[in-house]
Amino acid sequence: MLGVTVEPFNPRIESNVDVAVDSGDVTGPSAGLAWTLAIIDVLTPGVLDR
Repeated sequence: MLGVTVEPFNPRIESNVDVAVDSGDVTGPSAGLAWTLAIIDVLTPGVLDR
C-alpha cells in the first residue's frame, strides 16, 4: 500500500536577483515546462538543444 499526503507548501528563497515573468494568456503545465527550460537555458552555460 502506498500513501500520499498533500500539504500546502510555499517555499521562499532570499536572493538579490529580481525575477519577473509575464506569461500573458499562456498557462498550464506545458507552458510552465517551456518557461522552466528557457530559464535553465539562460542560467546555464552551453545550449539546451537536445
